[in-house]
Amino acid sequence: MNADAFFAIATLAALVCLVLVPWRETMTAWARQIIFEKRDAVFDVAASGRLDFDSQEYRRIRSSMEASIRFAHELSFTRMLFQKAAHGMIKPKQSAPVINSAVSAIEDEATRAEVARLVHESQMALVYMVVLKSPLLMLFAVFVLALARVTGGVRSMADNFTSQLGEVFQREAESVPVTVRVR
Repeated sequence: MNADAFFAIATLAALVCLVLVPWRETMTAWARQIIFEKRDAVFDVAASGRLDFDSQEYRRIRSSMEASIRFAHELSFTRMLFQKAAHGMIKPKQSAPVINSAVSAIEDEATRAEVARLVHESQMALVYMVVLKSPLLMLFAVFVLALARVTGGVRSMADNFTSQLGEVFQREAESVPVTVRVR
């Protein structure tokens, strides 16, 4: 390899790193902001009296959303693949995320539906973040979206798949131990 080719490859690699690293951090910050907004909306539901601040459901939902916020920077497509494979070998049958059971336990149907929508939107922010952090996954998503435009069946399958991914990410976030740093 001559010096010009090496220089061109090194320059291209440096440019990719300069663009990709800030882009990934921006996508993480974007997803966290969405989850903060959804968590605040759940707070507003409780502040309106439709959900009790002291209820176990509210505390679990809030705690799970905060775990997603803390865990967002660790999420990537590669990590998700390894986690999914490891969990498949260790625990073939996984339970739903804690947040899902907390939402299901809300007695008022309208409140449950609203909180479920907010939780779903926060989980989708994590899915979109993972897709947008991976150039290969972005290309694949564009292909799937184009295919979904043509056929309705693929769209429902894609929606189902992204919902399942959201639950995987939520379950992972809930399983990460919380550490308190003392300075």
